[in-house]
Amino acid sequence: LLTLRYSFRQQNAVGAIAFVLQQALDGNEINHGSPDEFYADAVAKPTREAQSSIVKNQVSVLWRLVSYLRPYKWLFLAGILGAIAHTALMLVPPILTQKIIDDVVAPTVSGQSDPQTSLSQGLTLVGILLLVFFLREAFLWVRFRTLSVIGEYVARDLRTTLYDHLHRLSVSFFSRHQTGSIISRVGSDTDRIWDFIAFGLAEAIFATLMIIGLSVSMILKDWQLGLILVIPVPLIFALLYWMGSRLRS
Repeated sequence: LLTLRYSFRQQNAVGAIAFVLQQALDGNEINHGSPDEFYADAVAKPTREAQSSIVKNQVSVLWRLVSYLRPYKWLFLAGILGAIAHTALMLVPPILTQKIIDDVVAPTVSGQSDPQTSLSQGLTLVGILLLVFFLREAFLWVRFRTLSVIGEYVARDLRTTLYDHLHRLSVSFFSRHQTGSIISRVGSDTDRIWDFIAFGLAEAIFATLMIIGLSVSMILKDWQLGLILVIPVPLIFALLYWMGSRLRS
């Protein structure tokens, strides 16, 4: 009776209209709201999704990538907590080593402390040091294992989304693009993206925590020497940002 032709952009809207009509034919009532608003929203949806690939605001692109972690937020939180615990434990061995040298070795060598008492204190500090090393490696294992599992989940979601999108593209798209280029996007490009999402963010947080922890520790030990070592850090970050901007351009 009627042939209705429509573009790919109108596919979602026409599919929804067909669903509503079929429900009406079956005698079912469906609350579809304003048809005009629904149609306009469905037609504009592909355009809004494509905007993120050309948007100049890099933060919005970053938030879009981070959204892939939303289904696995608790796993990611466990990995971040593991990274925080690992960072905190990395600051403990130097403190224990200082106590072993200043409170055990030096007094014993100078004859100010009883060798038996120093031995007992030394063994206790060494035992604590070994425990710290064990816990540090355990939290490191939690961090890497958790983030690796999240990475596989994110890679699966990325490839599934991309694979579904490829099935919705026109035949002319595949005539303009080589098969190797498409396979590269499904494979290596998604690998780089999920590696950044799963590990890049965690590494950035880990490095930031390490810099803050070391800076606070040095300033507490010797504020003058600590400030001398900490003051160049903002300059280094500024140089890295400047160099990164030049490399991207």
